[in-house]
Amino acid sequence: ATTHPDLVAAVVRLCYDAGAGQVLVSDNPINDPASCFALSGIGPAARKAGAEVMLPVPRRFQPFSLPQGELLRDWPVLGDPLTRVDKVIGLAPVKDHHRSGASMTIKNWYGLLGGRRNIFHQKIHRIIAELAMMIKPTLVILDGTQTMMRNGPTGGALEDLKATLTLIAGTDPVAVDALGATLLGKSAAELPHLHMAQAAGA
Repeated sequence: ATTHPDLVAAVVRLCYDAGAGQVLVSDNPINDPASCFALSGIGPAARKAGAEVMLPVPRRFQPFSLPQGELLRDWPVLGDPLTRVDKVIGLAPVKDHHRSGASMTIKNWYGLLGGRRNIFHQKIHRIIAELAMMIKPTLVILDGTQTMMRNGPTGGALEDLKATLTLIAGTDPVAVDALGATLLGKSAAELPHLHMAQAAGA
């Protein structure tokens, strides 16, 4: 259900190889963040590679309004890590999602939202499109080494996974996710948020 820790560590090392002075790793999962970083292995792997893991404590959230946004109006966003960097790299697994059809790089920015973000579930495609407008990443990497084909976004059994052995990287998250959908056996036409994001200029 998460990006593979080895991929996180590899990206951290590549950032340092490219001259980064510091690498931050952060996320705001639905369960206890410290436990998620530990249990997934991402926290130890990132730290071993030299990154600082920033937990989403309340002081790191600031109100944010997306110009012309329908849902992101004065909403708490995990903005503190973003103010400390000049490059943003998004890492996300490829997963089935029972509400949005798929969870990939754009949907993964949900991890920046604080507050009662589950209220957006009724307009899931709209909020994903607004996330695409909110974040303009330097690079996104889609982890399709193991694709969660069903019972997403958290999965129920190892049988829900398929070894697709694919990484997709790019500077255009909409294009990356459109290609990533094929790992789930879906087309971009089946994911309305991709068309909404494209129409909004993302």
